[in-house]
Amino acid sequence: GTIPPLLNGLPVPAVTGNGWLWLTPVAPKVASYAAPLVLLAIALAWGLFYLFLHGRKRPRVRRIHAWDCGFGPLSPRMQYTATAFAQPIRRVFRPVWRIQEEVQRPDGPGFRPASLRYMLAIGDRAWLLVYEPIGRWVLTAARRVGRLQTGSIRSYLAYSFFTLIFLLWLITLI
Repeated sequence: GTIPPLLNGLPVPAVTGNGWLWLTPVAPKVASYAAPLVLLAIALAWGLFYLFLHGRKRPRVRRIHAWDCGFGPLSPRMQYTATAFAQPIRRVFRPVWRIQEEVQRPDGPGFRPASLRYMLAIGDRAWLLVYEPIGRWVLTAARRVGRLQTGSIRSYLAYSFFTLIFLLWLITLI
């Protein structure tokens, strides 16, 4: 039988005439590269890459707690407080809210304060400008209507009688 073609239509003995190491797509004499040189270049590149990664001295790994951020043990001064969390929101809504902030530091011995007192009051300007006037008006109207409630049955009968007369007069106009 015939030998089936392997590369570019050449039979196996013609392709491997100079040995398997020189296996080339065309022929060893007209090939654009030499297989052993390519293999040597790949091995050399891999070796240099390995030496670059593993050959240099690595710095010692410093083991610390996960949430220390490299600063050592945490203290209460490093905590993220509610005031710090709300600060950006307070800055954005400062025109809308009425914010009163006060810090009192009574002097102690030296430059250190004896104690610290912090007061923060946040009020809504819309509440003062819209809801409070409406609420005052409703309370005033309720006090005036409350004067009608005397607790006397005669007054209630008189209110009912005059309401009935008013409604009958209104119907006769229509």
